[in-house]
Amino acid sequence: MSDAPRYPNFAKDNIVALKHGADSERAIEARATEVRRHLFSAAPWLVDSSGEPVAAYLPEVARFLRAEAREALLHDHITALSESKGAGAVPQRVWELATAASNLASKLGDKLGLNPQALARLKLTAAGATSAEEALSDLQKRGAQIRAAAKARSAAAAAAQVAQEALDAHDGTEAPGGSDDDGR
Repeated sequence: MSDAPRYPNFAKDNIVALKHGADSERAIEARATEVRRHLFSAAPWLVDSSGEPVAAYLPEVARFLRAEAREALLHDHITALSESKGAGAVPQRVWELATAASNLASKLGDKLGLNPQALARLKLTAAGATSAEEALSDLQKRGAQIRAAAKARSAAAAAAQVAQEALDAHDGTEAPGGSDDDGR
């Protein structure tokens, strides 16, 4: 390997060869950070009171941020290339990647309630889940009451049997099969 100094543009972490960034983890993460700021201001139901994503949405939010970032990077590249050289200069594969990224971001956005119809579905699902949780809670309480009543009945029956045996022993009568004497 040569001891010659490196060309400044080829220093570590350079972006000289970066075309659109849709395949670069670093570029995707940088753009996802920008998207995240906009996402949480547009969809406040995705964050808790401390400003952190609600745990139930974490996987979907992470996927959405990456898909939206990739789509934005490709869109910027297509726009820049089209303006400088014309739309014909954009390779077919880049158009396909942009379409796929846009479709994925749209589908994931629907899951997060990022359009009016998807938000209505999300609210309906959440309301149904709340009702289901309440119903389960009621069933658990009723089950606990039934178990307590059954335990009380069982304890009362056992106490009654002990009391009857004590009475029988006091009266001199034995329960059937309780004596070795055959009664002679």
